[in-house]
Amino acid sequence: MRVSIYCLSILFLFSCLDPIDLNTETEDRKVVVDGTFTDVLEEQVINLTYSTFVENQVISSVTGADVIVESENGEEIQFVETAPGEYTSMAKATRGNRYRMKAVLMTGRVLTSNYQNVPKSFPLDSIAISDSLTVYFDEDGKRRTFNAVHFQVFGSADNIEEDLLMRFDLETTYRVSEVVCSPFNPPSTCYIYNDERPQSIQLLNIDKSDRPISFNQYIYFRAIDFPFGEVYGLDVGLLSYNFEEYDYWKNLKALFDQNGDITDILPGRLLGNIESDTGDDVLGQFAVVGKSRSTKLVRNSDFSRHQNPFCGVAGIPPYPLPDECCNCLLFPNASYVKPDYWPQ
Repeated sequence: MRVSIYCLSILFLFSCLDPIDLNTETEDRKVVVDGTFTDVLEEQVINLTYSTFVENQVISSVTGADVIVESENGEEIQFVETAPGEYTSMAKATRGNRYRMKAVLMTGRVLTSNYQNVPKSFPLDSIAISDSLTVYFDEDGKRRTFNAVHFQVFGSADNIEEDLLMRFDLETTYRVSEVVCSPFNPPSTCYIYNDERPQSIQLLNIDKSDRPISFNQYIYFRAIDFPFGEVYGLDVGLLSYNFEEYDYWKNLKALFDQNGDITDILPGRLLGNIESDTGDDVLGQFAVVGKSRSTKLVRNSDFSRHQNPFCGVAGIPPYPLPDECCNCLLFPNASYVKPDYWPQ
């Protein structure tokens, strides 16, 4: 039995990856596919966009497409465009079936992925947190401190029936409550989703074993700031891939590790498993995955340093009062809809 956490060298990048020339200054932009189909009954999402400037984080969506996921036995699952370029369906993959994505664009162009099995997942047990204080001196010689919350995930299984090739998928949410700004508009509460770029691509390889196996891994940290002022949530998915789709993420991790951060919109860097009937290159990937999940809510009382909410405490709002405290939807990625794992 062996558990491996992958750290890939830059040599791997040059030996395995073909450079992709993204000429975003012309009309010859490439379609980017970003989709997974899990074995959990949940909202499945397939995003279709066009390649864009590395410096430009404004996504150009592929709208009006007819998107389905189909099985080899003829079952078709229709996806509906619920936002520009975002196609969703409440569905799940069933083990024993093989699935692929098919998208017909408004131009008539047809995109298809390969058929894929449904891999088994590895169960996650829990998430623990710890907080830390780091003291350092900046370039001017001034003493600085850095407080952070660290998240550690735990998983275990009695045995592993097949080799598992997995990736951690993280989603963050924090809550902001408005203050009374007008007698005619009662204050609202917003949930701000995924306000930070990924810190890393974390892969996990567990070999087949007839013995019990467990692991724990630090997967995320965040400086203690106003997102921790009320409630902060971390949703951890452990996605189990087929070999070809996992290999895509190994290559993408090599790019990530070379650059030090993601400077482009994932997964718009590499050719994946998508083919076009026109023969044009399509970037990104559609993957059928097994999924396990664990969630964690962190409140102000869960760590040693006190952190005020963004809009202050009762009767003591910040000055000047931020506009977001009267309209919390001004936060990027803000919504009135709370995550499904938050208490009602």
